[in-house]
Amino acid sequence: MNAPKLALWKKAVRESYWLFLGCAAVLFLFCWVRVWITSRLEMRRFKNILENLPESWQRLSPVPIDQLFSYEGRIAVTYEEPVVYLMMAIWTIARSSDVVSGGLSRGTMEMLLAQPVSRMRILLTHTAVTLCGVVLLALIAFSGSSVGISTTTVMVESEPIKIPLLGIAIPLTAGPPEEKPMSALVNPTILLPAALNYCGLGVFLVGFTTLLSSCDRYRSRTIGLAVGFYVVETILEVIGLAVDGMEFVKKLTFFSAYEPIRFVSEAIGKPASGWAFFTTDDSGAWNGLGPLGLDAVLVGLGGLCIVVATLVFCRRDLPAPL
Repeated sequence: MNAPKLALWKKAVRESYWLFLGCAAVLFLFCWVRVWITSRLEMRRFKNILENLPESWQRLSPVPIDQLFSYEGRIAVTYEEPVVYLMMAIWTIARSSDVVSGGLSRGTMEMLLAQPVSRMRILLTHTAVTLCGVVLLALIAFSGSSVGISTTTVMVESEPIKIPLLGIAIPLTAGPPEEKPMSALVNPTILLPAALNYCGLGVFLVGFTTLLSSCDRYRSRTIGLAVGFYVVETILEVIGLAVDGMEFVKKLTFFSAYEPIRFVSEAIGKPASGWAFFTTDDSGAWNGLGPLGLDAVLVGLGGLCIVVATLVFCRRDLPAPL
């Protein structure tokens, strides 16, 4: 690798170093603490809370409520938390918006292009570093959950025997709840489909924001458009979940391909389903894309945006620095 190419890599890493460390630290600690919070609430009490929620509230859940009646499902909710969304959005939008419009805004793009490097290499080097950060953030989120599982304990009560005809429940033991390590109840690897889906979300955001940056000259406007798109997609998702007859709206958003809780919940009883490209019903008929299929949609859309962004940047006329 010659000096100009190596300098590009060093520049991209140096400019993103502190932002990545901040996002990674928050993400790791939050995922760890989220497992600890999950272990503090008894499963039976948690089930009672969810079952008594109004139906209109239950519909806002990204998955059927009964899929949350397990420790795996409750821990997988971590990947739907606003903090987790926010850390990925901050990293991807902040770094991808800087690839073209950032340099144009600062007036440094002209000096960079005066060096013996191509426009394509400038964009792809910057984007590659950002994508590496996306993969690392997904691994860090998974590591935080794994550490939380290995370091927390949970109070487990024996499930009572229910007699349907009499409508009564007989407890199996009369003693206090038993304390068990969370690792005895949850295998951390079951969260891998959720972490992979989280990575796919980051790839899509990188591609989309890079495309916006390649078309613009002001970084502030690029960030505004990317954030606005993200907010609009979130609003459409809520409408699709909450309003009767508007379920199709959610399918028009990229959030329709981001379903980490469902992936983990379905993998509890059938681990292979967490790595399926397609899903089938009980009769074996095709029932839509599986976890890997939806991940491929996110990665494919992100990759397509990066290709288009490269073509736009290589062919556009760049304005003179102000």
